[in-house]
Amino acid sequence: MKACKIADKIICSMCRDFIEQGNQFSCASKLVTLFPKEPPHLVHAAIRMLDSDGLLSVHYSNNEPCEIALKIQSIQECDENTMLKKGYRFVKEIRDWF
Repeated sequence: MKACKIADKIICSMCRDFIEQGNQFSCASKLVTLFPKEPPHLVHAAIRMLDSDGLLSVHYSNNEPCEIALKIQSIQECDENTMLKKGYRFVKEIRDWF
């Protein structure tokens, strides 16, 4: 799996965790366990990508991600994407009726 796909799954997982449990923080070891078939360095690369995009705040220890916080911008973008998808589906259904 590519780092981009892993990054998408990480951000979705963290947003879901925030919405369901209110947990805004995570650790890299927890995220690595979400991808047992992938090498840890690839998951760490995906975390770095999300950090450079401004979606996560990452604290590093020994040049590896350690503590990870979900930024509010990520939650807002996740909500907007969900609303856009729902709106698109609704418009598509209306078009199908006509």
